Amino acid sequence: MLWQRSYLLDQTARATYEPSRDEWGPLAVPLGKYFVLGDNRHASFDSRYSGLVDQREVVGTVEFRYYSSEYGLHRSSLLRGVRWDRIGKVKD
Repeated sequence: MLWQRSYLLDQTARATYEPSRDEWGPLAVPLGKYFVLGDNRHASFDSRYSGLVDQREVVGTVEFRYYSSEYGLHRSSLLRGVRWDRIGKVKD
């Protein structure tokens, strides 16, 4: 997980940065890269461990939208509602 040191927003913390599964970042993700997280955080081998994913490596299309929700900016309003009009659709 120490690959994250070069992308830390707080560059003064690089020397003492000790990321863990649940505590890491904040990181600056460059253009053309993605930070991906698995939906089962305790068992996912994702960007926290393996690093950023290059945009050219992301291949795929939406087959079916199973669930779509609208999120707020604060934890108290994290889930603001289901976007029913998007569920089951492939394109907006």
